[in-house]
Amino acid sequence: MNQFEAKPPDFFVSRAGAHPADVAMAARIGKILVDAGHEVVLQQWDFANRNFMERMNTALASGARVIAILTPQYLDSDYCEAEWQHALHDDPLNRQGRLIVLRCAPCEPAGLLRNIAFWDLLEIEGDDRMLVEIVNDAVKPDAERRGSGSAAAAWREPRPIVHHSIRHTSSFTGREDELAAIDQALQSPDTDAAVITQPAAVTGLGGIGKSTLAREYAWQNRDNYTGVWWLSAERATDGAGWPGVVDGLVALGDNYINGLAQARDRPRAAAHAFAFLARGGFDKPWLLVFDNVDDARILQHWQPDGQVKMLFTSRLTGWGPAVAPVEVRQWPMPEAIDYLLSEAGPAELTEADAKAVAEDLGCLPLALSHAAAYLRDNRTATVQSYRDAIAVHLSEVPPGVDYGRAVYATFMEQAAQAEARAPGAKALLTLAAFYAPDEIPEELFTQGPQLYPAGLANIVADRLQLEKALGALDKLSLIEFKPDTRTFTVHRLVQTAARDALGSDEPEWALSAGAAIHAAFPAPTFETWSQCERLVPHVRSIVTHIPLEERTSQLGWLLGTVGIYLADRTSLNDVLPFYQAAHDIFKRLVEADPGNAGWQRDLSVSQIKIGEVLSAQGNLTDALDAYKAPMETAKRLAEADPGNAGWQRDLSVSQEKIGDVLSAQGNLTDALDAYKASLEIRKRLAEADPGNAGWQRDLSVSQEKIGNVLSAQGNLTDALDAYKASLEIAERLAEADPGNAGWQRDL
Repeated sequence: MNQFEAKPPDFFVSRAGAHPADVAMAARIGKILVDAGHEVVLQQWDFANRNFMERMNTALASGARVIAILTPQYLDSDYCEAEWQHALHDDPLNRQGRLIVLRCAPCEPAGLLRNIAFWDLLEIEGDDRMLVEIVNDAVKPDAERRGSGSAAAAWREPRPIVHHSIRHTSSFTGREDELAAIDQALQSPDTDAAVITQPAAVTGLGGIGKSTLAREYAWQNRDNYTGVWWLSAERATDGAGWPGVVDGLVALGDNYINGLAQARDRPRAAAHAFAFLARGGFDKPWLLVFDNVDDARILQHWQPDGQVKMLFTSRLTGWGPAVAPVEVRQWPMPEAIDYLLSEAGPAELTEADAKAVAEDLGCLPLALSHAAAYLRDNRTATVQSYRDAIAVHLSEVPPGVDYGRAVYATFMEQAAQAEARAPGAKALLTLAAFYAPDEIPEELFTQGPQLYPAGLANIVADRLQLEKALGALDKLSLIEFKPDTRTFTVHRLVQTAARDALGSDEPEWALSAGAAIHAAFPAPTFETWSQCERLVPHVRSIVTHIPLEERTSQLGWLLGTVGIYLADRTSLNDVLPFYQAAHDIFKRLVEADPGNAGWQRDLSVSQIKIGEVLSAQGNLTDALDAYKAPMETAKRLAEADPGNAGWQRDLSVSQEKIGDVLSAQGNLTDALDAYKASLEIRKRLAEADPGNAGWQRDLSVSQEKIGNVLSAQGNLTDALDAYKASLEIAERLAEADPGNAGWQRDL
């Protein structure tokens, strides 16, 4: 019997282990609880000379309520996070009150802890009487744990969970009517929680400030919601859903639903998260901001439900009665003038100067923000010199641009200024124009210099130069850099202007962007999942910028690698477009160079991958067709080079895959023939290289599959012989390498 079985504890005091102040506070709280007659588990009392993890797990498993001593050190501790998350595992909203949070040092609750009420001990430091009163109130078992009497002053309501993209824009001005219109649209007509409001859509031209308005509304009104969350709402280029919405909802839902981020069917996981937000019993509604909606059919997949309210930003108009529109127009001239006068900072602008610049730029907010940044950070520039430069750039705007000409002109001048401050800055921004606009990782600009265009190659190998370039772009408001994640965001219209400025060089830059992300993308393993996830949106973007006739084998390999990663993390519907895009690339390469055996094999691999997805989806007919094509290729390659073990194995794999489908269709006779053909090849490979464990295992698998078919046919005698042959190989492999878990499993 362990020490907690005789008398289970009432409370486990969770604190940061190495900080003296935390240790001392935990002891004070423990003594208060013991004096009140409670059984308490405390690390310094109960874990001495014992395995820490074993003691912690035992204490938590006992059912004890957890008292968290919230300090900066506590928030930084992985052990402490595991302890409070254990308390919330089956009750993420803490309705049972198993987690009791006492803030004992200045810090801000993070993540899911923001949704948990707490008691604040900062203002009673040194007051032992008040500490006793608050601790005893905090551990009351009843539903009302807000404290009574003087202790009630220490109660703090839950804070909203806020996505990192939701923040105050310091230069935000005006738009009071639009903010009020959003608020009116999103408020329920009465207090009945069952009343579902329609979504609101902030609409207007590019560069007009739609996203800024939505972000500001969410920030100003965050306390009215359980949380506000930002979702990138562009539809996938292949039409297969809204990956940014799915990823964002899964990331949010993972805070509440343990293991959700590891779900293979990501769209289903996102729908589960959405349903939990709507029906999870939160005290306040959620606000989800769907940014840059480019397909109104999104409403067929995501509709307001329960406690979820939705705000769209979009260039689309004509949403119909299902959506409350909030149209955003150019700033009125007085607001544009006030903005420039306040944001230009040290620049000595007169009202007439500001009016002239605003007229040149059509009072377009994005262009005005560029102008203000330029004038603020270039004290030697004059208003007239800036206007002259803008006039030149306006005359250079490429024909057919579907966004404000002023955005192109201000971008060109800002980029030139950034380049003057940090050589390579303009090239860096230009390359970034081919990635997704949000959270562009710094590692896309730290690969081998030979992968980048000449203007960028000189800085990617020099950390200091790279940081200077990023800093110059950030200072001039061309990007927004996030030091904590080492990523940055670029406005979509700035990206468009950067690509337009390239002219005929655009394909070359797109291919360079693809080469950089190919180099940065790791081999998919559990350990690299987070890095893969960070890069996938940018792979999706790259594909949209490179026409099929320009796509290289390198891009095909990258798409195949992404498919392998997504096959482990997401639904098969999301995987298939990547495999199909890789297949199309290799098909074109084979048609252009039919004698290239490498392209032939790459095409075969892509066809097999497509077959695997179709087979897993239950589409056996199409899967069989997909497998037959690579088998014919493998036959030709194997016949042309019979000594090439790789081609021979490819042929055996194709035959095995066909056998799998035929077996699943119930065609056991043909399945047996396919497996036997695969077996004959594998016998030859294993005999030619008996020390090759891979060939031996392939042979074992073939024997097992043949045994399965024979058993299903009722031929148990021959099935037993096949299984014995498979077993014999497995025994040899396991004996030769007893530490290999795979061989042990096979055995």
